[in-house]
Amino acid sequence: MGVEPKSSVLLKSFEGATKDRFSDVDKKASLAAELKEMESVLVAFSGGVDSAFLLAVAHGALGNQVLAVTAESPVHPLRERTEALAFVREKEIPHLLIASLRQCHYRKETGND
Repeated sequence: MGVEPKSSVLLKSFEGATKDRFSDVDKKASLAAELKEMESVLVAFSGGVDSAFLLAVAHGALGNQVLAVTAESPVHPLRERTEALAFVREKEIPHLLIASLRQCHYRKETGND
């Protein structure tokens, strides 16, 4: 059984908070309350699980006061960008796709660097 947070302070700030002490539902509710206090947020959205979770909670708390931003560049696989776009469209989340204007250059590490 979880403990209902009495504050919108993130759980990491609760004295004595441990993994076993708060349920996932409590942690999510605490995150949503903290986000709601911000009034609006921009979420760097890669399309991965972590940023998708944050974006979904933020959108649930703030609605259209959330903006998802995804980078488009040669280092980000097309599959990830496609999944990110599908996610924001399905949830009707405002989204900005930013294209990188720079070329990405890689060099082989020689061990002498």
